[in-house]
Amino acid sequence: MILVIEAKYKSDISAGTTHNKERNQVLRNIDVGSNYAGKKDFYFSLLVLDEQYSPIGVRTVNQYYEEIVQGRKQFVEHFQYRKGGLQNFKGLGVLYWKDITEIFNDCAGNVSDEFESFVAGQACDWLVGKEIR
Repeated sequence: MILVIEAKYKSDISAGTTHNKERNQVLRNIDVGSNYAGKKDFYFSLLVLDEQYSPIGVRTVNQYYEEIVQGRKQFVEHFQYRKGGLQNFKGLGVLYWKDITEIFNDCAGNVSDEFESFVAGQACDWLVGKEIR
């Protein structure tokens, strides 16, 4: 399994890419990630602070999710040039930095390895220092 995460802190996705102004950053990441994954299952997530800072990204991912739920045909049309389509693409979604903070906090208190607990605690403290709760 391959998971690609595009992380945004206080910014939004690019509506167009360098080589194709019609293709947004989410489509580009799905295209590149799916190609990289080869025959492995592939997933994409957009990691954002909140919808206020990344409204286009959240709306775009939700739109593509709806296209997939409604039968994938409309979604796959974004990749007409890909031979074989996106057979390895299994899904996408939005993640929030506050959820990552909770995961690190949970890991810090629940892993048995002392070093892993320390690293998770440090990551959680750093995120909380950025006021991500």
